[in-house]
Formats: sequence, C-alpha cells, structure tokens
Amino acid sequence: MSLDLFSENDKIIVKQIIDFFYIKDFFSAEKNLQILKLKYPNNFFLENIHGTILSSQNKYEEAILKFNRVININPNFADGYYNLATVFKKTNKVQEAICFFKKSLDINLDYFNSYFNLGDCHRRLGQIDEAIKNYNYYIEKKPDDVEAYNNLGIIYFDIKNYELAKINFNKALSIDMSSINANFYIALILIYEENEFLAINFLKKTIDLDKKFYPAYSKLAELYKIIFRYYDAISTLNDFINFNSDQKNNLAHCYSSLANIQIEVGDIENAYKNFELSLLNDNPSLIKTFLFNLNYFKKDNSKKYFDLVNSYRLKLDIKKYNLDKSLYKKHKKIKIGFLSSDLREHAVGYQILGVIEKLSLDKDLELYCYSLNKLGKEEDDLTKKFKLLFDNWFDVFDMSAKAIAEKVYSDKIQIFFDLNGYTGNNLIEVFMYKPSPLQISWAGCLSSAGLQEIEYIIVDPHVVTSNFSNFFTEKPLILKDIWSILTCFEEVKISNQIPFYKNGFITFGSFNNLPKINENVIKIWSKILINVKDSKLRLIALPFKDDQVKKYFKKLFNLHGIKSERLIFDGDFSRKELFNNYNFIDIALDTYPYGGGTTTLEAAWMCVPTLTCAGDTFLSRCGKSINTNLGLNDWICENDEEYISKAIKFSCDPESLQKTKNFLLENKSQSKLFNSEIFVKNFSESLKKVWKDYANN
Repeated sequence: MSLDLFSENDKIIVKQIIDFFYIKDFFSAEKNLQILKLKYPNNFFLENIHGTILSSQNKYEEAILKFNRVININPNFADGYYNLATVFKKTNKVQEAICFFKKSLDINLDYFNSYFNLGDCHRRLGQIDEAIKNYNYYIEKKPDDVEAYNNLGIIYFDIKNYELAKINFNKALSIDMSSINANFYIALILIYEENEFLAINFLKKTIDLDKKFYPAYSKLAELYKIIFRYYDAISTLNDFINFNSDQKNNLAHCYSSLANIQIEVGDIENAYKNFELSLLNDNPSLIKTFLFNLNYFKKDNSKKYFDLVNSYRLKLDIKKYNLDKSLYKKHKKIKIGFLSSDLREHAVGYQILGVIEKLSLDKDLELYCYSLNKLGKEEDDLTKKFKLLFDNWFDVFDMSAKAIAEKVYSDKIQIFFDLNGYTGNNLIEVFMYKPSPLQISWAGCLSSAGLQEIEYIIVDPHVVTSNFSNFFTEKPLILKDIWSILTCFEEVKISNQIPFYKNGFITFGSFNNLPKINENVIKIWSKILINVKDSKLRLIALPFKDDQVKKYFKKLFNLHGIKSERLIFDGDFSRKELFNNYNFIDIALDTYPYGGGTTTLEAAWMCVPTLTCAGDTFLSRCGKSINTNLGLNDWICENDEEYISKAIKFSCDPESLQKTKNFLLENKSQSKLFNSEIFVKNFSESLKKVWKDYANN
C-alpha cells in the first residue's frame, strides 16, 4: 500500500506501528496509531492497521467495525474485504467470510490467499467440490504451498478417496519431507492398505518431527495392538507421557489407552493406576472406560463404581422425557427395542440370536433393533441373520445419544433393552434420557448400569444373592432357569472320550480373557498343577499372539513353581477352531471373581465340565448358574481351598471324569442352556408381566 499521503516523519511512525505490531507490543502500536489518526481521521489505511491490531488481540467485534469502516471509505480496497473475511472465519461466521473473500477477489484476482481461505470455509461447510476447486485455484498461483496440498489430501482422505489423498500428501512431502500432516496421513492410508509395517515407519517419523503430536502416538499404539505387539504399544504411550507432562487432556486419554492395553495383557495393577490417572483431568468420556474395567479388580469396588456413575451422570446435560402412559397402552403389540453394538460375531450375538429368532415368532410382540454396529467391517454373517429377524432395523452408529433417544421416543418403544452396559462402543447415555417407559439391562454387561432410569436387569435364581442390592440399582427380573443361553451354528465334532486316555495326563484349560486371570487365579491354578502330576494348562487368548505376553505369563506361573513346558499358550482362533480346542482339555477352570459367561456356556456345549467358584456378584456366579442347570452341583465351589481340592480330586479319578463327560453328552439335547424355545417362553412371559404391571399401576 502506498504511503504517499503521509509526510516523511509520519511514514516513520507508520513503520514503528507495524514494528510494534510484529513484536506484539499492541499498547505502543495503538498509542502511536491514535496520534496519526488525529492527523488523518478518515484514512482507510490506518483504520485497516487498527482493525488488524484489534483482531490480533481477539477483539473481533471491534475489529469488524474497523474493517467495515475501511471498505466504506475505500470500496476498492481488497485488503479490507480480506481482513474482514478473516475475522468472520475466526468467529465461525463462515458464510459471511465466503462473501467477503469473494469480494476481495472481485477487486483483485491475484489476491490468491482468498482462494486458500475459501477452500477452508467450504470444507467446514461440507461443500467438498467447492473446497477442492478453490484449493486447486490457489495451488495454480502458489504450487509450492505444503499446507494446501495437505488440506486437499485431508479432504480426499475424509471422503475415502485414498488414491487422490496419497497423491496430494506425496506432493507435500516432495516439497517438505518434514511435513507432519503429510507423514501422518500417509501412515493412515498405509494402514487402510494393510501395509502396517511401512505405516509404522511413517508414524515414527511423525513423532520424531513433533514429539507433542498425540494422534501419532495414539495411532502407532493402536497399530501395534492390531499386529499383536502389545508391549511396543505400551512403550509408545509411555513415551508420550514422558515427553508431554503439559498436555493434560491428551495425557488423560493416553493414560486411559495405556490402561486398556495393560488390561488386555493382564497387567491389572498398573492398569488400575493408569485408569486413576486418566480421571485427574476430569474428562467425563474416560469415566465410562474405567467403569467397565473395574470389574476385573479383586477388591469390592461397588462404592467407587456408583460414585463414578453418579459423577459421569452429573456432567451430562440430559433432560428426561415426560412419558404419557396413556400413549403406550393403546398398542395391540408390545414394542420391544434393543440397543447394541454387538449384534455380530460377538459373545452377545452368540447368546441372543436364538432368543431373537424365537421371540420374533411371538405375535404379541414387535421387535425393533437400534444397531450401533459400524457398517461394512462389522456386518458379518451373524448381523445378516439378525437383520432378517427384527420387524424394524435402524443403523444408528453415527447418531448422537440424544438423536437415538428421540428416535426411540417417537417409535413409542414400550420396553427398551440395553445390551452393552459400559462395554466397548456403548451409548448408555441414550437410557439416561428415559425415552421408554420400561428399560432393562441384559446379556452385554452383567454389572449394574447404576442408573435409576433402567428399572430391571435380567437374572436367574442362581445369580441373585441376599446382598444383590449392594451391587445393583436395577431390580432383578428373575427368569426361571438361566439368565441367557447359547446359540451355536458351527458344526464341531465333540470327542466322546476325555483327552487323558490319549495323553496320559490331565489337561486343564481356560479360554477366558486375560484380565480375568488375576494374580490370585494364577496362584491357585499353580497349586493345582503342582498337586496333579504331569498335568498341563492350556490357555487361549488373543494377546498370546505376542511372544512377549507369553513370556510375561510364563514368568508369573514360574514365580509359583510352574515350568514353561507345563503351559500351552495359543492366540485366538476362529470360532469353530476355538470350539474344537475344547476337545483337548479334560477340565475347564473358571476365573474369579470375574467368571466366564459365554466361555463357560461354550465349554458346556462341548461337554467339558467347568470347575467354578461362586462369589457374591452376578459376574462371579455365572458358572454356578450354568453348572446348576447342567446338574453339576459338585463342580461349584465356595472358596479357594475347595476349588483346589476339587480340582485335584476330579483329576485323580479319570474314570469318574469320563462319567461326567458321558453325562454331559447324554443330556446336552435336553439342556435348558441351549433350548431357545424354553428360554423364550420364560423370557416373553416375564416381559409381558412387567409391562402389564406397569400399564395397570
């Protein structure tokens, strides 16, 4: 901009003002500016400088007034329109910003920075074609701008055009190999292309370039976990913690992610410490993760559990629906809704498919599914079977809790089931809105939701104790025999003979998740192995695909005198292969206090007896319920000593063990654990009764 209107001395003052601005001495800049403005009261150039100073101090309303004055004084001043547009962009008035960026270009087509900003604005509005067009205009004028290529790359990445995304990120890297965004997004594309090892290199480079860039650490840890390098994932997250003590929010997420991985590999104590640290920043989203994992810890955490639920509930701005009972009474059928992320090849899916199949035949009921399954990746054969059974199916995984609650409310669902609790991908918040008159927990999480808005939890007589209310805010809806059943479609041959007769030794087994195998369980199992000569223990869990995890567990058993050759560790198998592995074990050992649910049902399906220890909670009494229904009351223990002595006793009598196997084989077809018709009769009768009680009161 020409300074011809100013005297030589005034030009010096203008230069000083600009110098003060660049060193952020805004006070001195404004002081000198006011002196000149007295001399040049209608000078658009000085008004423009003043607006820029105000904008730099986040005084946006005052800045807008100044820039409007600039363009009123000189309507042909492109800088004024550009600066006004920039303030609108900063204050998220994107439509106004677009208008004034365009006006700057109407005056001067070479004002190419406006194209870049128009690209940003259209991108914010989701106007992808316009955003791409403007970034390309900008690149024509400035072909060496790394940020423009990165922004284009991110747009193409977001719309899943990974080929064009890669082209733009590679262009950015050809200009500047140290571009953090380009390195990071190339890594994400490589993960999509399943080139994990090259992706690791790009993520490592991203971290080398910026040791404060948490997304790279997070994604690298996630990738290590995918390829079963759990301890590398742990090391990566610890590196972030060591370098970034100042990033409170990211640190909270990092501690939570670290704890989740430590939980998976059975490092319970360190996981607990890191979950505690994840809550220090008061981030409500991390409370839910901690809540579910509290189940793995040995001590009674019921008070802490409910305190955390209340803390989380209070942080949310949720207004419950006022339900008009009369609107629900007139329906001919009872509308039953299910919210779940697990109607797929998952423990919950295997348990309830047979139930939904039979329930769908009940002419008094209308079934609605609100599925949180992510489409594509998680829509497997089981999901397809579920979809055929529901009267109404809605994919709601990309909807907010509030929007889902509104949908449930508008559908006038009368009984609404939560099949997740605080397990992964849950949206427990939907139930806090109370969109349905009766809300019930079932199958997904056998601990309390801790919410007054959920009235019942499905249980059976064998899991309910006199102190049930200490662990649950829900009332127990007690089914006659068992709280859930198992549906199995895999055709797996069941061995008629216990493996002992082929091996010459007893093989114990547990296919439970590693977090359930706590220090006390390892100690007890070690005592059993020591007292049962030549016996072996077979453990199957996904983390055993990592040799370091195997090494860690071998060390834990070794501390109790068990040599490695007596331990058989395997990573996860297909479901059919997993079932077949039950043919290689004589006795299944249940974990506690967090016992097996689906795992114990699967053992029963394969006619392998499970030795279980009953505790006080639903989670610790699943084995008791299953064994009671199987007629294996002698396989239920009350304490560590009985558990050890019975394991030894059963192992020392192979003939009796074979008789138990024969008993299970002979009675399997009549077992209530696998009879969906009997279960659904009890289930539907209970639902109809609670609905009738509600409607009549």
